[in-house]
Amino acid sequence: MFVYAKPSCRPCARPCAPSALHLIVLFLAAPLLLRVAVVLLSSLLPFALIALAMSALFWHPDPVLFHFTKKDCQAKRREAQPPGKAIPAASKSEKFDVTIPAPGIAQEDVQAEVNHENVLIIQAETDSFNGEHRARFCRAIRLPASVDVSSLAIEVTNGLVRVTAGKKQPIKVAIVPPAKSEPVDAESGTVDDADAADANATSEAEGDGLGDGFVRVRESK
Repeated sequence: MFVYAKPSCRPCARPCAPSALHLIVLFLAAPLLLRVAVVLLSSLLPFALIALAMSALFWHPDPVLFHFTKKDCQAKRREAQPPGKAIPAASKSEKFDVTIPAPGIAQEDVQAEVNHENVLIIQAETDSFNGEHRARFCRAIRLPASVDVSSLAIEVTNGLVRVTAGKKQPIKVAIVPPAKSEPVDAESGTVDDADAADANATSEAEGDGLGDGFVRVRESK
């Protein structure tokens, strides 16, 4: 009986060199692989930029790392905002009327004043829900010169602040004729006006050399 024995494979001492076919395939496939990589990177670049922008926009600092606490942040949010630019409110009608939205503001909490620059400043702070909710309101309205400040009225209804005022009425100024003064008789030297007589007596006293506070009166015959 004949038995075929498979010859044993001896390992080579050095690795086999790549064949020419392998080199040709790699040379032809390299540009294609490079182009695919460029396409993938360019398609993912917008998503990477969007993710970076969103993370920067909605990023919140760590309270422990940046020494911030929740109470401090809430206290800063509850601070009253400074009044912005004055609202020009010129009106050509006979009545001044402006309405401003103010949600959550009660009428009894509203305070208003007019400063020296004719600007109406309205402020309010209302606490509700056992102090858990706080509404703040601060607006500045530049009043026209024709507004009668004494007639200003503020009404708060349904979350709206309404400011009304009348216009200044023209003031008529009375024309007074000049007062008539009595003439002086130059020949007799007498003066009918009392003020002129006092002035004459004072001048005579100064001419006589009297001291201060003394007036000499001469009787005319």
